[in-house]
Amino acid sequence: MALGITKKTVFLFGGLGIAAVAMTGLFVAETGQKALIAESRSYLSIVGGEKKDAVGAFLDGKRDFVAALAKAPEIRDLLDRVAEPDVARSTQDALLAKLNAQLKPWAETMDSVDLISILHPRTGQVIASSHPSEVGKLKENRAYYRDGLTDPNLGSPYYSLTNRRPVMYGSAPVRGADNAVVDVLALRIDFTGLSRVLSRGLQQFATIDAFLVNKEHLYVTQPRLMKETAVLRTRNESPVVRGCLSGRSGLTEGINGFGSRVFADFRWLAPYQMCLITEVGEDEILRPVETMQVRIALFTLLTALAAAILAVVLARRLGPVEIQDSQTVLFMIQASFWRRLE
Repeated sequence: MALGITKKTVFLFGGLGIAAVAMTGLFVAETGQKALIAESRSYLSIVGGEKKDAVGAFLDGKRDFVAALAKAPEIRDLLDRVAEPDVARSTQDALLAKLNAQLKPWAETMDSVDLISILHPRTGQVIASSHPSEVGKLKENRAYYRDGLTDPNLGSPYYSLTNRRPVMYGSAPVRGADNAVVDVLALRIDFTGLSRVLSRGLQQFATIDAFLVNKEHLYVTQPRLMKETAVLRTRNESPVVRGCLSGRSGLTEGINGFGSRVFADFRWLAPYQMCLITEVGEDEILRPVETMQVRIALFTLLTALAAAILAVVLARRLGPVEIQDSQTVLFMIQASFWRRLE
């Protein structure tokens, strides 16, 4: 015989209860996912802003340092004496040796600066340096020499085969009393220092990274998560980088240079013609939601099992209200109607 009304009712409400639990779980999971994404985007925006300021402080600090050093009275006075028309060669050599000795501690104390040199304004020859082995070398074809004849500036980073690491030069004119350029001061910057600056403080997520890419799509700083040397050797052709190098900034979700999905903050740094990327793996961000979804599925399954057992128990205890035929149903309806009229 078919199930009675009581049994059907028990199973109906049990099913509705299970559906309600499942729908509530899905709503909670979706809400949690949206909250995690919003929180991660906000976090990346904050970190990206901090890294942008750190890059600016590092590079602008070096440019300001070379400009200030070019105006240092100790350097200008010695160079003025070297340039005097009647000075003896032995006196010049003594003055330049003194200048070498003064440049060395400046190069040692300034973070990420490992070389300071003075170049002749017409020939580009090194006349003094914190590394005496540099003296006498010609730098007339170097961009930092030509640029340093006009204003304080920073060049583009490049990989130095001699030093086997990425470097950048900054330069500035040394001007005499009449404001004429008497020499060019140049300093070499160890660019690995900027990689350390960008990787500093990235501990909240295992997959978070921050790095710079130049207009040629080459890494300018070493990504924290790459073991092999990537600086000025490896290209990043990801959609995120392409969008940034077009001059845009913002927050996005996409594929990174490793082929993984990430949430990324990208910023075009126009003064340096480089792109700053701060990214974190999408899987790591959404992992708590996936864990929650598994737990909700297990809870729903257990709830369904418990509801099924409870429905069977209740159905057996209450027993069915059996319906014999259509005449019985009609009689029950009529009786209920007349009771309401009384």
